[in-house]
Amino acid sequence: LNVQLTIFVVTSVLGLFLLRKFLKNKFFSATNVEAEALEEEFIGKTAIAEIEFKKGVPGKINFKGTHWTAIADSDLEPGDQVKIINKESLTLYISKKH
Repeated sequence: LNVQLTIFVVTSVLGLFLLRKFLKNKFFSATNVEAEALEEEFIGKTAIAEIEFKKGVPGKINFKGTHWTAIADSDLEPGDQVKIINKESLTLYISKKH
């Protein structure tokens, strides 16, 4: 039993080290492509400020019918059109659209 367990542990660890790159590419590369496509859906698009924004203080915007937390690079009034310049997790970074 000890020999079988030793062989199993050694082959499992070697298999993980040798196949790690292959398995990582197989299971996680599609996720990166999807994440980039999602970011492209946001960046450069127009949204509407829902509340008054102070520079650097989180507020709410409406983008495609959904409310998002956003941080503006300048003061904004409710109803101002804004441009999405970056996205980090669930926070959008915006600037006033000219």
